[in-house]
Amino acid sequence: MSGNKDINFIKEHFISGGLYVKIDINEFDLFNYLSFFFDNDVISQIEAPLLNYSNGNFGKISTIQTLNMYCPKCGEKTTFESENEEEISPHIWEFINSCKDTRFGSALYVGEENYIKSLLDKIFNNLTNLSTITRKFVCVHSKTEPIKHFFSVSYKFENNKIIKVGQYPSINDLTGLDLKKYKTINNDVYLELNKANGLFSHGVGIGSYTYLRRIIEKYIVNEKYTNYLKSTGKTSEESEALTKNTYFKDKVTTLKDELSDLLHGNDKIYGFLSKGIHGLSEDECLEVFPILFDSICIILDEEIERIEKEAKKKELASKLNKLK
Repeated sequence: MSGNKDINFIKEHFISGGLYVKIDINEFDLFNYLSFFFDNDVISQIEAPLLNYSNGNFGKISTIQTLNMYCPKCGEKTTFESENEEEISPHIWEFINSCKDTRFGSALYVGEENYIKSLLDKIFNNLTNLSTITRKFVCVHSKTEPIKHFFSVSYKFENNKIIKVGQYPSINDLTGLDLKKYKTINNDVYLELNKANGLFSHGVGIGSYTYLRRIIEKYIVNEKYTNYLKSTGKTSEESEALTKNTYFKDKVTTLKDELSDLLHGNDKIYGFLSKGIHGLSEDECLEVFPILFDSICIILDEEIERIEKEAKKKELASKLNKLK
């Protein structure tokens, strides 16, 4: 069991991972995926068998005690600290005890495959029996207040897969404020980006891709291409007809100087959005959504910079014209 997903991936997944996406435990180093479910209080109870083993070296399992994220109640980015239960529940103790096997460490080292497999099966079965596990974090700004600001995320373990089954506040609540800046481009851009994010947060992959592709097509490329055609002397009707019947790739080539290099220098964004709508499964769409969403936000950020720059140039030109 060896993978490249680490503690940073888990932190990100807590905050922005989509619901019901299945993550294979083989994508993690041995047992580090337990950080999805347990904090340091529980992990510290588990002895040598669950120490991370890699290339002949043992090291402690990573745990997540803090998250740096936006707090909707405070209206700013802050730190959330893990909120421990007053005492470890009996079913968690049962899992801890199932992991305590003094032979496991040496079995890993010498490679007793049958014994290792039998013990892993036992541990996985006990983890499955835990049903849903909820991690709770509290905003440090509210720790002394009567009503605390909580963030909670719930996971379950099923068939060697980790599944997020709940989150509060939602992804939309945690990112909605940042999306408001895109009203500068077009209010519909903000609304459709918000819808895409909302669908993703509720485990809807293909539907979320539809809104992301609309933003690229309708509000970025098509609008610029129609304006370009009008500037060449085409009527509004001619420009709209040509825009509708021109391939996306050809529009991007024509508008190279006006578009982000994420669009004209790399066709993966639009290509993957189209592939997602027409060929990928829900799980595959959900897995890639954060990458595409972040890419589109960067494209929109660059568009805002362009709009602001043009506005400043017009203002400066107006002032220069008044000089005598």
